[in-house]
Amino acid sequence: MHTSPFKKGGGSIKSPARKSDHNSSSGHYVKAEPSSTRHDSKSSTPQQKCLPITRIRHIMECSPGGEDLKMSEDSVHAMAKAAEAFIELLAQGAYEQAPGVTVNYNHLSAYVHSNEEFNFIQGLIFYFGWDFP
Repeated sequence: MHTSPFKKGGGSIKSPARKSDHNSSSGHYVKAEPSSTRHDSKSSTPQQKCLPITRIRHIMECSPGGEDLKMSEDSVHAMAKAAEAFIELLAQGAYEQAPGVTVNYNHLSAYVHSNEEFNFIQGLIFYFGWDFP
């Protein structure tokens, strides 16, 4: 069972208990499940990771100074878990501020630019300055 907050294949975020249907003609979408559908931490089934460990290792090796860096498997897994938590934080925050059931780039950008804790990536996320109801 896929336990990540993000479903594979794109689409829109649907949570009937939270928001009504909303159509959007914007381009990029993330499909997610509400947090309540995730596996219970007491479950015997380990949580499936969304990000491939080999990709995380490659990104770490390509970072400045990373080519000489010796990385244990634990460090790569810790980095993958941190990246997944960061992505989940961004997606959930943007979803909370989105007016409908779809989270697109503009919602993510507005969320990043409205929270001081994301100052470090504001230069990477272009802000269109649109107001969302």
